Amino acid sequence: MNASSIHRRPFTTWLRGATASLRQRLTGLSILALGAALLVGCAGTPLKPQPPEVTVKSVRPVGISLTEQTLMFTLSVNNPNSFSLPIEAVDFVARLSDQQIASGTSVQSTTIPAKGTGLLEVEVRTKLSDVLDKFRQLMTGGGLKLNYGLEGNVKVKDRDAAFPFQLKGDLAKMLQNRA
Repeated sequence: MNASSIHRRPFTTWLRGATASLRQRLTGLSILALGAALLVGCAGTPLKPQPPEVTVKSVRPVGISLTEQTLMFTLSVNNPNSFSLPIEAVDFVARLSDQQIASGTSVQSTTIPAKGTGLLEVEVRTKLSDVLDKFRQLMTGGGLKLNYGLEGNVKVKDRDAAFPFQLKGDLAKMLQNRA
């Protein structure tokens, strides 16, 4: 008997001729295999990422004129997740004693590695008169209390909602600690 003379039945015809017990086992195995494939396929997909932790690493002046100054904020972004986070942008508003003095948005994108930290630089412009008025008010008010605050958002690629962050502290204490 040669190979061309063997008549092969299609699988569906063979399955119809199988016993009910065998059909149930094959159906059960098919469902089990499909479920396992779905679990393996979804194992690497994060359901809900943890928000990144943002801190100010440094602030340095990069330009000054008679009316405004340009500051470069270096932000440290810590990723607590077990997968990398592709950061598209960071935006924030800076306040000094509850008065907005600056705002900015990073144009630099980066990927923060899993359980790692990355740096982002954000250039901001502020009116020199606003900052000087604030210092004058603080000095004539009897004490140098410089509460600062940063409020912003970290935008992650392919995610609709941004992660908000908020930082508060005492600028005078921070400057003393760095000296």
